[in-house]
Amino acid sequence: MWTNVIVAITTLIVYLSPFINPRKAWIFTLVGMAYPYLLAWNILFVLLWAVIRKKVILISIITIGLGLSNVNRLVGLSLTNTNKEDIASEIQIMSYNAQSFHGKKEYPGSYSDLIKLIKSQDLVLLQEIPHHIYPRLTEDISTHKAYKEADLGLVIFSKYPILDDGVVNRQNASNGSIWVDLDIKEERVRVYNVHLQSYRLSVTTKELSNKKTWATFKDLLQRIKLRSQLRSDQVDLIEEHIQSCKYPIILGGDFNDTPVSYSYNQLSRGFQDSFCEMGKGFGTTYAGNIPLLRIDYIFTDSNFKILHHQVIDSPLSDHYPVKSVIRLQPK
Repeated sequence: MWTNVIVAITTLIVYLSPFINPRKAWIFTLVGMAYPYLLAWNILFVLLWAVIRKKVILISIITIGLGLSNVNRLVGLSLTNTNKEDIASEIQIMSYNAQSFHGKKEYPGSYSDLIKLIKSQDLVLLQEIPHHIYPRLTEDISTHKAYKEADLGLVIFSKYPILDDGVVNRQNASNGSIWVDLDIKEERVRVYNVHLQSYRLSVTTKELSNKKTWATFKDLLQRIKLRSQLRSDQVDLIEEHIQSCKYPIILGGDFNDTPVSYSYNQLSRGFQDSFCEMGKGFGTTYAGNIPLLRIDYIFTDSNFKILHHQVIDSPLSDHYPVKSVIRLQPK
């Protein structure tokens, strides 16, 4: 029973993480990643106490109920079946962290297959595009484009004309956000491509398996602290930029943060999450060492109707491409 109580209290603490800026208490950003596992433990306790028929079953039932909105962010509950013919003429959008075109070691065709994937979409938001690769991309993809030049840059490819573009922030060589204004069916639409500061999860998990790392655990935590705070600063800048926009908005990219986080909570306010609207099952987008992480997103405001959501099972990166089909609603 006491184990159940501890799990329930820890889960309730995790529920606070979306509302606390890492600048004030950074540790909440880290504990938010534990939510899928805490939810699983609470469900197991419900099943256990149901068999034994003990009243303590209420502990986990109430705990799960208090965070029910987080369940839909973790598991897609949409029952709608999308007819591909019905959405073929709508806006096809994809967000993808290409991992510098490294791909998985056993899969050599990352570049050519990514080009095919990009050409099949109307609007593509790419992250981690090496500056030396971008010129080749522009040769192979003859659409409108915007680019933030960096060691690992951001690119927006669009079949719709670009009316204007700019950079929101450029804190470092690998992260930031860019925007474009598009002419979509004679309507001006703002699109943001976001790549927030990473924990470098793949590196961190490898380091934790090294005995020497435990001797410098304090340094590791300090690094996580600094990166979570930098990410919150980036979020605040993007929020400020969004608030000044008077056009319909599409926002997507690699947030490097889970749905139970300050980053997600701030950037999703006033927006629809395509996964929450039309997703099914687990929406895992990170293909690295930590399971069940959804850190890549596509949001729209209420000017759009979300018709379809899909996480594409692709071996081209340590992220999976996220695709959505949306319709611009008539005014």
